[in-house]
Amino acid sequence: MKKALKKFEEHYIWVIRNGKKIHLWKDRWARENSIREQLQPHNTLWRKLKDTLDKHICDTGWTFSNSMQQLITRLGIRIEELQEPLTHQQDKKLWKHTTSGQFTVKSACEAIRDRNVEPPWHKFLRSAKVHPRTSSIGWKILQKGLYMDDVLTSKKVALASWCYFCKKEAESFDHLFFNCSLTKRFWQLVTSWFCDNKEIKKVSDMMGVCKDRCTLVRDL
Repeated sequence: MKKALKKFEEHYIWVIRNGKKIHLWKDRWARENSIREQLQPHNTLWRKLKDTLDKHICDTGWTFSNSMQQLITRLGIRIEELQEPLTHQQDKKLWKHTTSGQFTVKSACEAIRDRNVEPPWHKFLRSAKVHPRTSSIGWKILQKGLYMDDVLTSKKVALASWCYFCKKEAESFDHLFFNCSLTKRFWQLVTSWFCDNKEIKKVSDMMGVCKDRCTLVRDL
């Protein structure tokens, strides 16, 4: 949960007013990264620092000490380019992806999802030659969405795990599809059909068997 909240923080911006709500070290009030992130983000000493930005704001504007000025200047923060604070108003935290500044689930999904990266197998499953049921099962397999023994064990389900094929190793995605002795023999047979002795160890290797082949082979 903490990791998810931290990820969402990247999509908010602060409108500086009196500075009472803005954490001096942890919040991103001057640049895309906070002061903490630019210095030593994993240092445990940051937990003891509770300063808020209002300590450096007065009625006439910013009042950074000499040491603080040197620090923020070293980080590339120019005081003259900072927002002009307003001491009689409250700080505002705005969501960057809506014109109103209000968070919406739709805008969050659009902001965090990656539209460019597609797995190497997506074209195979979207092909018109693949039956929808086969495509659905294939998607679950390649996304490691099947409830195999290792998944159940990770959910604290007590069971005696073993591979259905070799009956020697515990069942897992990698073992069942790539490392099992029977599976290895299967992949050796498939690659021999194409005069290719490449060892299949992962999904990309499996897709690579048909790469640069004729259309009929790729569809198969």
